Amino acid sequence: MRELWLTRNTLIEMLTERGYTTSQTTTNYQSFIEQFSSAASNTALLNFVCSKNNIPLAVHFTSEDKLSKKSLEALASDYSVQGVSTVVLITPNKLNPACKALLKSIKLNFEHFLIEELQFNITKHCLVPKHRIMSEEEQIAFLEKMKCQKVNIPTILTVDPVSRFFGAKPGNIFEITRTSQTTGTALYYRVVREPGMKQ
Repeated sequence: MRELWLTRNTLIEMLTERGYTTSQTTTNYQSFIEQFSSAASNTALLNFVCSKNNIPLAVHFTSEDKLSKKSLEALASDYSVQGVSTVVLITPNKLNPACKALLKSIKLNFEHFLIEELQFNITKHCLVPKHRIMSEEEQIAFLEKMKCQKVNIPTILTVDPVSRFFGAKPGNIFEITRTSQTTGTALYYRVVREPGMKQ
């Protein structure tokens, strides 16, 4: 239960950081136990939908130890009917090759996380500087000001834990604020790309 509690809190913080609106709030462990006493045997109690600019995103905890392709297909179909375009899928174990292939072939956008990956908010770690995805307008202004193109900017991969936390897509630009006692505050920039994709 403790792992589910930590995962739920991290998810709420993650989606709030992304700008989503949700009625869900983080809780202490005792409150979680009282509110979701049966969550260990019925993880569906932890599922919820939030929205950003009236676009829904669903958080789905699977109760299967090893999610089958058939179950994933049914899940995708159900959320598509509901008009949900993005699903944050939480599983206790890694997906099998068939499920991984399915996620790449369907139109629905799935973001997959293991429970163990969400035991803490990575952006709160003392060694992780503040990251922010720039808006389209900010990116254009930045590139014009620096007189450069995205290919000239250092990269960060989509599989990087921070990229995944923010739901970053290829082509997004992160503004990173680093602070030190010697140089003060400095801004750095990274463009998001897929692994193996050429600059």
